Amino acid sequence: MRGIVIAVLVFILGAVLTLVLERVVKDAPEWVWRAMYTGVVVCPIGIALLSDPCYEYLSKFKHHSIASTLIVVATSGVIFGVVWLFWVIGFPSSHAIHCGQL
Repeated sequence: MRGIVIAVLVFILGAVLTLVLERVVKDAPEWVWRAMYTGVVVCPIGIALLSDPCYEYLSKFKHHSIASTLIVVATSGVIFGVVWLFWVIGFPSSHAIHCGQL
């Protein structure tokens, strides 16, 4: 359970730190912010998966086949959604830049 709490704290602190850095460092390329926001979501997911309740289900998948399958499917869906959101769709700020270039 402690791993889940650490994952939530990493997510909150990472989001706040990325938002502050985005305001302070304005000349960084767009891909840096996309990578940082992707990492803010993916790193806590990795921490949560390696924590005690989830890791037990994943390591003993023969005994917990449904639970481990649901954990892997949900994790894959969240990571796919994050990659789609930050790398394919992009940010509203990058949309304004692309529309201005047309």
